[in-house]
Amino acid sequence: MKKILNNNNDFEFIENKLLNSDFIRKVSDDIGYEYKLLKSYITTSLEEALHTLKLINKYDLKNKKILEFGSGLGISSMLLSLKGYNITSFEPGGIGFEKNKRLNQYLIKYFRLNIDSLENLADLRGNTFDFIFSNNVLEHIYDIEKTILHLDFSLKNNGIMYHNLPNYIVPYEPHFGILFFPIFPKKMSFLISKKITKTGLWKSINFINVFDIMSYSSKANSKVIFEKRMMYEAIRRIDKDHEFAERHSNLRKLISFFRKIGFLYLIKLLPVSLNTPMEFEWKKNDK
Repeated sequence: MKKILNNNNDFEFIENKLLNSDFIRKVSDDIGYEYKLLKSYITTSLEEALHTLKLINKYDLKNKKILEFGSGLGISSMLLSLKGYNITSFEPGGIGFEKNKRLNQYLIKYFRLNIDSLENLADLRGNTFDFIFSNNVLEHIYDIEKTILHLDFSLKNNGIMYHNLPNYIVPYEPHFGILFFPIFPKKMSFLISKKITKTGLWKSINFINVFDIMSYSSKANSKVIFEKRMMYEAIRRIDKDHEFAERHSNLRKLISFFRKIGFLYLIKLLPVSLNTPMEFEWKKNDK
């Protein structure tokens, strides 16, 4: 089976290009994005893209038509394109992600990559893709049920989707590293700092959970399987990934406390419904 990532060296070409100071300065001037913020954003995007590719590395995608849904800067799509995969990239942008779409299109043109790009969700046609994937995207989609069912519609029979995102049954918001009131989180947001609730990122969050995904798959008559022990795996990532750990400094302190009292072992035993993030495979039935 052909692997997307044989090793992390597959990623170095893109990483070196994107982190080149002259390149970042040019993009900063062309897009109107402050240099330091852009460099930080690219660094974070590279880490997340590498994690995304590791998530789907188990699949044989040779000769498959692939869609990256919510591709951000399009880094995962870039690597897939450079390795000869048939990849379509779709970055919806939206509240909190207004510059994503422009940066995505800029990078595709700059590197002259052979990547199809969709402009709108409505452009997704039925029976088109063999494989669709996303990483930390679906929690930011306004009409999430309509979107997931439309993605299912665009899959070929027996096509597969693979998504990773927070499970908001667990009252922890990973983008901000805060706890929230688990019942009616938007209505109870007055309990959270206005510095957070006024941001576009906070406003974009739909608080999707495991049971929502189960409901949508039932409506689509598709099969969904959730990965186990995802919270434990996220803790392991915090231990190994410095950049990821920095973004979750509050959680890292809590994990240190749990480790001291021996609670981490019990986290392995949690049912999938109480794990965050949730990572699932969605398979469209042959209808």
